[in-house]
Amino acid sequence: MAARPDAASRGRLAVDLAAVLAAARRDQARVRLLPSRPAGDDVLLALTSDAAPRAASEGIAAWPCVLKWSAAALREGLRDRVARGRRSFWQEMYLELRRLAGNESWPARVREALRRWMQHASARMSPRVPLSSTTFPRRLLREPVPVRLPAALEQQARREAAAAGITADGHVVTLEIGTRIEPFLDAIGFLEASGYTVVRIGEPAAARVRHRRVIDLAGDAQQTRLLELHVLLRSAFLICESVEVQRLACLAGTPCLLVNAADAVVSYPVRSSGLFTLKTPVDLDTGELLSVEDMLTERYYRNRRNYGFRETTAVELLAAVREMHDARGRHTAETAPQARFRARATAAAQGLAARVPQLAEWGADEGFLGDGRLAAVQAERVS
Repeated sequence: MAARPDAASRGRLAVDLAAVLAAARRDQARVRLLPSRPAGDDVLLALTSDAAPRAASEGIAAWPCVLKWSAAALREGLRDRVARGRRSFWQEMYLELRRLAGNESWPARVREALRRWMQHASARMSPRVPLSSTTFPRRLLREPVPVRLPAALEQQARREAAAAGITADGHVVTLEIGTRIEPFLDAIGFLEASGYTVVRIGEPAAARVRHRRVIDLAGDAQQTRLLELHVLLRSAFLICESVEVQRLACLAGTPCLLVNAADAVVSYPVRSSGLFTLKTPVDLDTGELLSVEDMLTERYYRNRRNYGFRETTAVELLAAVREMHDARGRHTAETAPQARFRARATAAAQGLAARVPQLAEWGADEGFLGDGRLAAVQAERVS
């Protein structure tokens, strides 16, 4: 099986690699990664798996695959760029027409004409057929494929981890957040009391707020990525704020708690070991707080630029971290409120996919959104 993962972003690269390994395991095939433009995160490309072993990617034997992929990639890339450009144009047109139609100083017949054009623009924004090349393969990724670093890189990473104060036999939780660490302090205290070593990854260390109970990784980009990946692979679980790192955890097979998500569908965890919490949207024009039900509507996706967000509270963060800790190493059934929320999010993902490009690409996969859950503390509040 030959593949050329998309190195444009870390999250996309992680998804592509995870999908290639899962497909190879399913088909009992060997994996050949074709030459690509320089990837900023080539440590991920070094990962190996006994369930989907690598085939050599050099030599004359690889060139037929390279030529075949290049021709297909050129066609699909051009089609995707044209489709995305068209959708972007009509989305901007829709927003501008909506603004003008709301101006009551215009004559009624003019505003009615603007509304008709809004409907036309809305229809043109919608993809007629979701692009299969960019659809998030949730079903394929349902079960993780075990991956590991090659022996030489693993030894190097172990030495760097020890130098950073991360013991080989310690329980590790990886933390990826922005600059505001204050809402996480109670959760960090709970993790420390439970015997975990908390290791923070993400932005360059100089841009972070340091904390005495958290190991903050630092170093040059390539060295840091190797150490971060090593820590993630051996972590009990990950707590993150970005969907990109959530997808990195999907490749690594690490249980993940995504916090402060702004999208109830795109961010929905694929695996049963995944949880997430949602931020609360605020209408910037009226100051109105939106409900979770509002986040599952077409109106929400069409007007994202009109919303600000209130972050998950410290109380909810602590409860979600406790839920991750309690579920460690064992299967936990979802609660009735969590099951109801999953059903509603799946229905919204399916219903809106034909009209919201983002959900056509990252939403439900043939009716499957994920085995993960909204954190119980929020699911109960929503219910």
